[in-house]
Amino acid sequence: MDATFCAGLATLSAFTLRSVGAYDVNGWPSVSHLLALFTALYLPLKYYRIFFYPWYLSPLRHLPTPTNNFLFFGQAINFVRASSPVELYVKWMREWPDAPVIRYLTFGNTEVLVANSLESFRELLQTKCYEFCKPDRWHRIVGEIIGKGVINMEGDEHRAARRMLTGTFNVPNSRKLIPVFQAKAKEVSALFERAIAGGNDGDGTGVFTALDAFQSFTLDTFGVVNLGVELNHLRSITFDDDKIEGKKVKEKDGGWTFHKAYEIIFAPGPLGGMLMFANGFVPVRWLPIKENKDFADACAFLKATLKQLISERIQTVHTAIREGTYEKEKSRDLLTFICEEMVPGGPAEGLTEYHVLGHMLQFMAAGGDTSANTLSWSAYILSKHQHIQDKLRAEIQALYTNDPTPAYSSIDALPYLDAFIKEILRLYSPAATIHRQATKDLTIDGVLVTEGTVVDVVGAVTHLNPLIWGEDADMVRPERWFPENTTAKMQNLHAFQAFSNGPRICIGKVAAMIELKTLFVEIVLRYRFIKVETEPVFENPSLVLKPTRLRVRVRRVN
Repeated sequence: MDATFCAGLATLSAFTLRSVGAYDVNGWPSVSHLLALFTALYLPLKYYRIFFYPWYLSPLRHLPTPTNNFLFFGQAINFVRASSPVELYVKWMREWPDAPVIRYLTFGNTEVLVANSLESFRELLQTKCYEFCKPDRWHRIVGEIIGKGVINMEGDEHRAARRMLTGTFNVPNSRKLIPVFQAKAKEVSALFERAIAGGNDGDGTGVFTALDAFQSFTLDTFGVVNLGVELNHLRSITFDDDKIEGKKVKEKDGGWTFHKAYEIIFAPGPLGGMLMFANGFVPVRWLPIKENKDFADACAFLKATLKQLISERIQTVHTAIREGTYEKEKSRDLLTFICEEMVPGGPAEGLTEYHVLGHMLQFMAAGGDTSANTLSWSAYILSKHQHIQDKLRAEIQALYTNDPTPAYSSIDALPYLDAFIKEILRLYSPAATIHRQATKDLTIDGVLVTEGTVVDVVGAVTHLNPLIWGEDADMVRPERWFPENTTAKMQNLHAFQAFSNGPRICIGKVAAMIELKTLFVEIVLRYRFIKVETEPVFENPSLVLKPTRLRVRVRRVN
């Protein structure tokens, strides 16, 4: 924006100088003159923006602000050095617990605000939701990955997309997916069996790498639940020496698969992750390096594959509906649900294949990685806290003792299972940060925010706040969710942000909870997580709380 302004002003200045005789009346300003004028205007303006305005003139300068900044980079380097994507936010929240919002400086000393009070969360996510949009830098980071779908739509377009998709993600449709979740949960059990069979200690135990196992589960589940196709990856995982050491096993044929593309995009490694986040500030995707080429190829493969699948499914469903041969009650995948509602007169009439593609890309990005991380952290907690695992297993065993084939409604009603999952989601919120940008001047919890200001909404700020959850906010205690233990602050809608809140709340929340509960019932009933063999390390920078290197030892329950 500053460069465009200065370029226009430089051109205007040059022609003004020409009109008063600074140039030959028949001549035009040379390129060198224009560049000199541009530089003379641009450099002082940037100096003012970077080194003067944030400290001396900004209306936000009186807000609580961390001072350990790097020249020009602000807190950007500290974010990269942090042990997790949310470490600094939690530190600032505890340093200024009563502040409505906190300010920090990032690349180019740009000001960013952090929502810090329950009221600021309420205004950002609910009452003033549509007065904010996704920031430009966020679009540059993830735009190539997620296409155009409900996540990055704004205003009326977003409202219309949510209305179209509401039926697809309603409770009845979500419960149609239970047989799929149950079948995939059994494949995780089979994976644990192969880990035990491949164990070298002869003690009936085996070790699995949590992210490898659960990312395979969630992506394979995505294939069936969202697309109606089998991706068949779980059954192909082996436990040879490379896998035991946590190394990636490369495809021998070198060809593209969904899983290979998914890994490149969502688990890109240190340099790939740095490039993704750096692109939000400075364009780097054009650099001719392997990570960029692999990223572009993976995105192109996923989009082309999904586009073909979507086109074929729409044609199949709509042809069958016209011919009267379609059996709607048998459909069990989200793509088919959407195709059903795209018929004339349906709630999704007018939805284009382009937007269906965007929705599917976003369901994969938002659902697959986050669920895999939640499951991995759950295995970690169960291994570390055997008493929690014992209580959870006892509750599930009691259910199955009374009814060998319980309905999902009975599973859903298990109080300790529900509390355990909520506690994991509180401690390790699936999305590390949500970013918003003010579309006009407004206030957040009484603080004036000018148009264009970016605000970070971080679940950990409320999830780990001792003023809300007590002095043991960092500890794992599922019992805190029991009605008799909750306080007024804990019951506040915005104290728990695992799925966000307001008009942009996660559209797949119901399906995600069904998936998690179905899997836990299957694996906790049959297997014990004995101990953590390799402690997890947070991937950072990252948009999610990803526990890399986590390896867990497991054995059958006798």
